[in-house]
Amino acid sequence: MPENSCCLIHYAVFILLIEFSPFYFSVCSFSLQAIGQVLFLRPYVNDFSTEWVISSVILLTLGSVFTMYIGERITDLKLGNGTSLLIFTNIISYLPASFGRTIAQAFNDANYIGLGTIVLSFFLLVVGIVYVQVNLILIVKQRCI
Repeated sequence: MPENSCCLIHYAVFILLIEFSPFYFSVCSFSLQAIGQVLFLRPYVNDFSTEWVISSVILLTLGSVFTMYIGERITDLKLGNGTSLLIFTNIISYLPASFGRTIAQAFNDANYIGLGTIVLSFFLLVVGIVYVQVNLILIVKQRCI
């Protein structure tokens, strides 16, 4: 075998390792996290058997792999960072119920000052984010001129 082809094989193996090692590392990480979560639930599970542990770890790991796959497909479609979009949609989906519970609790407890503080804090947060983003765009435009 010529020396150049040996170098090409080593290069190809290196590229494959670089391309697929994050996936394998993620699957190992998901599995370890699933084992930790299942062992944490041990006191709360009535039928804690080996079958339950194995099936729970497999399901948690496959769910994480599927979520990672969906996030990568969203990123490949150039719709943004797929994982961040999945996390964002999950948070946004719970906002209406969370706001409703907060407002109902404030009215039940007659805690109007606390509710006003939350609304004011939210408003100031949005104004601060918009201010920083606008100034960041202006700084980038000034550097490009």
